[in-house]
Amino acid sequence: MANYKTHRADEVYIDEKSCRATGSIQWLLEKPHKEGTHPITANNLITFHICGEEGFGAIAADLKDARQSVDLVCWGFDPGMELARKGGEWKRGQTYGELLHDLATRKDNPVKVRLLIWYSYVGGLVQKHMPGYTDAIVYNSTSTEDQMRDAGGLGRLGAANRTPLVERADYCVMWWRWALDKKNAHLIEVRMRDGDKDANRRALKTDPYTRPSSSGVFPYVNEKALLEDSGTHHQKTVMIDYAYQDGAKAVGYVMGLNSLTDYWDSASHRFNDERREYDETGKSETFERLKKEDPRKATRVRRDPYRDYACRIEGGALQRVNDNFADGWLRAGGDASKLKPARLGAKNYFGQGSRVQIVRTQPTDQDQTIRDTYWQASSFARNYLYIENQYFQYEEWARWLKTCRQDFRQWFQNAGQPSDKPGILHAFIVIPKPEKAQMQPRTFDTVKSLGRSDQMHDIDDDGQDRGQYVEMKKEDEYIEGWKKSKLAQVMTPEPQHSEVGASAAAIQEPSASDLESMGLKVLIAMLVSYDDGASGLRPKDIKARYRQVYIHSKLMVIDDAFVTLGSANINQRSMLTDSEINMATDDHGKAKDLRQRVWGQIAGGALNGADGSSRLIARAFEDWQQLMQRNDGRKKQGQPLEGFLCTFRDSKFSYERWA
Repeated sequence: MANYKTHRADEVYIDEKSCRATGSIQWLLEKPHKEGTHPITANNLITFHICGEEGFGAIAADLKDARQSVDLVCWGFDPGMELARKGGEWKRGQTYGELLHDLATRKDNPVKVRLLIWYSYVGGLVQKHMPGYTDAIVYNSTSTEDQMRDAGGLGRLGAANRTPLVERADYCVMWWRWALDKKNAHLIEVRMRDGDKDANRRALKTDPYTRPSSSGVFPYVNEKALLEDSGTHHQKTVMIDYAYQDGAKAVGYVMGLNSLTDYWDSASHRFNDERREYDETGKSETFERLKKEDPRKATRVRRDPYRDYACRIEGGALQRVNDNFADGWLRAGGDASKLKPARLGAKNYFGQGSRVQIVRTQPTDQDQTIRDTYWQASSFARNYLYIENQYFQYEEWARWLKTCRQDFRQWFQNAGQPSDKPGILHAFIVIPKPEKAQMQPRTFDTVKSLGRSDQMHDIDDDGQDRGQYVEMKKEDEYIEGWKKSKLAQVMTPEPQHSEVGASAAAIQEPSASDLESMGLKVLIAMLVSYDDGASGLRPKDIKARYRQVYIHSKLMVIDDAFVTLGSANINQRSMLTDSEINMATDDHGKAKDLRQRVWGQIAGGALNGADGSSRLIARAFEDWQQLMQRNDGRKKQGQPLEGFLCTFRDSKFSYERWA
């Protein structure tokens, strides 16, 4: 275990006769707990929900039982999305907007609804994360709540074109009119907030290793500008009845799921599930491939499968979830005095309770406890480390993991023990293709640091081998060629690495044997769904029969002893400049159960690591690698896959870096 600033020092007594000592592992941040800023609360009842069908379904059920208050913190909000759904066309069930409206306006025990959302005008134009508000602004060239009364939405296309898409758009506009009408403030309040540029600049200065790039095609579209000037509030929490009956009925969620219809999917990740929205924007590779075959097929393509998590919480940990909401509500101009306190933690769950710590990234408070949690928990990993994350773009963390393993082995040697006695840490990493080419360089640096840079290329749809690995290799070979050629040295000036190339070249990539000497094995996978014919699309192109399951998850599980999940990605933005919130627990039973469920879903029940012993984890690691290779071969032949696991590959590349 490498020394880290969050480790709480304590005295450990060693038995003189046996020369042994017994201690406990600090999975959670004990120093901030002792300081009172981030308490570790016991006796919480927690439930992990996998994917939107399960997570949103549980949220809908809890909302229907609400008695006094509902407080939502969102990155975006879609009033037209159905939390629980059946059928293929909108509406497939009660919408989120309808549910909140019904709660706020019911005759008996009306519920006060508060909605805290990240919003900026430019961000809304790009992300379109508030359907009915951001699109109404685009069509009406306005950004004020008062002018929403005159917003027309997509429905202004005319009565003759009343498709479900138009009906949905009109409903969303009407919902926002109701929610933003000051006459309804006693029913629902909406507060919008943007990032703090000065706080972001201060936060970035605390990172001694990763300096954001300021180069780019456009002066304000580069990594540094996007981090400093375009910070978002990325937290996602739900709080229900926090103060009702002094907290006796309080229920909350900490999650990665955005309150937008794109994030609804089932754990079966069907190729073209009719309960997902149509891909009318043409974002997916499947849309583009089928469009080339037959434009009519493309109109039937649904959006990519999505994967994410939510944690339902009852107990004392909700106090920090509520504090986070109240803090944001106050800063957004809300009246925090109306948020009543509650006594929590009085319930007894008869041995089922879990210790939970709520951690955050909050630039305005210089709170970086999510980063501290990732660093500290990783330092204790001994058997396995499972990461499922949307953005795996923080090379500093990869270096940290290697340092921890090297230090751990060195301590054994210093104690006169064989250096291989600590065993092997197996790192299972599951990530998606980054959605933008400008995200490739940071991803490349991170996977290169873990010996997997050769996965950052693939054969594209034109039959060409492309990717960040190919481009960086070309650049390195050109520079090395110049150094070896006396003629070139006479005829041309010495070539220099590009900024992206210099960053990659500075990383000494370890071989598999190098990593094993540190006590580390690494695999990097992606999830892929296969068209079994149920979609009715009947793609002719073999590649069009497969589509990635987009990983929106922010999950880390370690050694059946630790879990953290929430809104934070593994990149500089989530660790420093966006506001984020995660939960963390050291409940061994919950960690083991979640690991078995997740691995069983994506790799098959037989490859779930069973009891989690070092022997069976090592076997699961080898089985995963073999399964990934088999599925890679099946993809080339157009055959069905076993589970979803495939080798992570991507053909995109860029010489720009975006955050």
